Amino acid sequence: MLNFIKNLTFNTLSFKFNKNLYVMKRWILFIILIISTKLFAQDPMIQSPDRSLNDEVVALTKAYNMELALSSEQIGLFEIKLEEFLIRRQKIEARLEGVEKLETLYKMQAHETSEMQDILTSYQFEVYKKIKPRIQPIDKVEASGTSKNTKD
Repeated sequence: MLNFIKNLTFNTLSFKFNKNLYVMKRWILFIILIISTKLFAQDPMIQSPDRSLNDEVVALTKAYNMELALSSEQIGLFEIKLEEFLIRRQKIEARLEGVEKLETLYKMQAHETSEMQDILTSYQFEVYKKIKPRIQPIDKVEASGTSKNTKD
């Protein structure tokens, strides 16, 4: 009978140890999953900035700054956002053609405009929406279905 109680106690302790080990393994796995998600959740557009666009970003920021009177903090954020969307625009222009390209560019431009709202004051944002088509025009669709640049 004493052996039976000793075995029962040992088995109970063993079960508790295995259960604790199981719970600990689950917590470690959960923490690793959260950390890896955070590491890979960064925007790939910002991960690989295109330095060839730097001159264009500076020129566009300068043109917008003349109209918007951006603060120094806003200028930095504005340049980062402009570069991000210029990279996206280049990729769209390289991959798509015709009407599909223009539709995608218009959607991207609308997304860019909405993201600029986080950087600009309400007055600056209203001015930005008015001057953006002049500073950063998008192609127009001709009757033949081809696109024509409005800057030309």
